[in-house]
Amino acid sequence: MLCSIFPVFSSLGFINVLFLFAIIIIIGQAQNLTIVAAQNDVIEEDDNPNNDATTNNKNHNIGNNNVLLWSSTGGGWRAMFADIGYANVFQRAGIMGDNFTNFDSVASVSGGSWFSTQLFYSEEFYNQTVLARSPKVLEEFVLQWMGTYYNISSNFSNETLTKCDKSDVNSDDPNYDPDNEPSDNIFDLCTLLEEYNHDWAYFIDIMLTAASTEYGDPNFTSLKMSPTNRHASMQQTDLLIQAALMPNSRIRYNETNSTTGIYLGYDDDEAASSAETSSSQTKLFTVPLSFAVVVDDSGTKFVYGTDDITNDNSKNDDLSGSGLNTYSVDNTPSRFSWQDWSPFYLSPGSNGKITISSNDIIIGDTPVNKVGGFRTPFNGSDQTTIIQAASISSAAGGPYSPLNPSVYAHTFSIGYYMIEEARLATVWRVLAGLAVGLFVGVIIGYLPLVFCKCRDDDENKETIRIIMIVSGVCCGIIVACLTGVYVGVGSILIPTAYDNGVESVYENPDFDAFAVCSQWPFPCGEQDSMIIDGWLVDNPALVINIGHHQQKYGFGSTNSTSNNHTLKVIITNTNQKWDDDDWVHAQIMQYFSTYFNKDVPPGGFVWGPGFYAPYRSPQIFQEYMGTDDIDALIEPIEGSNMTTARLNGITIDNPSFAVYAGQKVEILLLNLNEDITTLVVGKDNVQKYTQPLADMTRHIASNQELVVRVRNFVES
Repeated sequence: MLCSIFPVFSSLGFINVLFLFAIIIIIGQAQNLTIVAAQNDVIEEDDNPNNDATTNNKNHNIGNNNVLLWSSTGGGWRAMFADIGYANVFQRAGIMGDNFTNFDSVASVSGGSWFSTQLFYSEEFYNQTVLARSPKVLEEFVLQWMGTYYNISSNFSNETLTKCDKSDVNSDDPNYDPDNEPSDNIFDLCTLLEEYNHDWAYFIDIMLTAASTEYGDPNFTSLKMSPTNRHASMQQTDLLIQAALMPNSRIRYNETNSTTGIYLGYDDDEAASSAETSSSQTKLFTVPLSFAVVVDDSGTKFVYGTDDITNDNSKNDDLSGSGLNTYSVDNTPSRFSWQDWSPFYLSPGSNGKITISSNDIIIGDTPVNKVGGFRTPFNGSDQTTIIQAASISSAAGGPYSPLNPSVYAHTFSIGYYMIEEARLATVWRVLAGLAVGLFVGVIIGYLPLVFCKCRDDDENKETIRIIMIVSGVCCGIIVACLTGVYVGVGSILIPTAYDNGVESVYENPDFDAFAVCSQWPFPCGEQDSMIIDGWLVDNPALVINIGHHQQKYGFGSTNSTSNNHTLKVIITNTNQKWDDDDWVHAQIMQYFSTYFNKDVPPGGFVWGPGFYAPYRSPQIFQEYMGTDDIDALIEPIEGSNMTTARLNGITIDNPSFAVYAGQKVEILLLNLNEDITTLVVGKDNVQKYTQPLADMTRHIASNQELVVRVRNFVES
């Protein structure tokens, strides 16, 4: 198949694309599975849920001492449409409605941020989803939205079609393989990437603009993320968009094989007092860092997950990101090397730390040079657009961007580590060969002699015995050699093929814009970095939400009334499945004390199960939560894939997210458990999953038991 595809996509490096998606499968993510769901349609599709007495009346039963927040996970199109269904449920539960919402803030990641930006900044979207008069109307909205997505996935320029045309691969082509013709999915992927310049943010711009224009709000994507642009229903609710800031990046130069490495770090004044050289004063970050766009009544601001380390609060009390600098290394190799990035604690991340000394850098041929302060992204927080926020939060392909070198190395080191663990050393290859050879030799040389013992009168017995022994020895030696070679070849060819694939993708600029430059649509300079999907630091965006709440209301201060609040949070977990999925469990368990953050301080270095890279621990609760503990709390909804759970915790200090100890938090976890792929990419997949996504949204919105559980949680 590779040979037949290569002539078609050689200009785009599609061998690399195939390798990339093979690795995604290897490390346990991205499955194309069909929808399997029997849902609970309690409400008839033609009924009007707005007849519910609480629908258009604000639910005042939350109480004066409770505050309600909403946090949503990502999951691409599945997450966006699931959140539409949940929002309609919240309207029926009385916590959202015409010109009001009970949510003090909403935090989102990835596809959840496609939803939240439309929720806050498009009144048309709000009216047609949150206030939809029936689940059937909601289904029709999803079909319309996906119809525009299908159109932009189908209508391409002639130049794009020519580049991706597979018609030249035919029976006359020397590489033609009738059993492995180039698939339509590969062609669809090629055209999509080529048409939108391999640029994730540009693709998001086109997709959201097409959809919002169709549902009647063509100006939506031109808006800035300002508090005044929020429509009336969301004016009293804060918005938090979670993303991940890369600890280092590369700048490519077209006319040379070298690149410049850019590192985020800070000047460690305490270390400087005892340092012998100036370079020892510099500390560089090793993990993806929390980066959030926050919109509240005071304005729009960026919140960095480095303030507890880099900020000098005596000088810049209100300026998040103060003290964060960039450092450059010239002539950073354009070729990939595991050794170059080993100081960043590749998989399994043993004894990892959040920062390293600049002296530990072994990349490039020049010392680490301080460039200056990290430049404010997007020309300032007050200039940030909806597209910039939505694209950085959802750049799920970012870990595969070669412009994020250490995170790229982290991601692929998972597969590398698995291969190395299974790889036999030379001594074991030899011993394996000897063992197999000895076994074969005994079988051939000895067993026939046992059967010949009964033939004492056989005058050829001695001759047969000699022949059997010699044959056994010879066959044993041959089999031993073949076994050793076979095992050895496997231990060499598989790692070599993997390394070559990693190297090939790393050198290919087609994958660069899977991450989003902090100055997009302009290119990054030496005081910038790349920003990608927030799931790498906190998929449900819970910790930034609680930290923002505490900062907003002055939690912990002597006169703060928020000290008496019980904080209530609804987490919409828009997952594919729950059972036997370590990563989905881990993204909730990591907020508590659990088995994989043992001995890790809040904000310290942790690498949770299923995560592509290490990150700062988001633990904020003192209670212990194991896999069996959280599974025991799961409550199914009869006739539905959806489940819920009630969690409780008391916060502990986590300075990396500005969370303070002592606040009681109650969580209602809503698990979707809908087996629809995150990767709805290419016109065939868009067409395949459009109706399942619409059905999923309708089923969520029509589930009366879910409405009851939400209402009971809010009012309890």
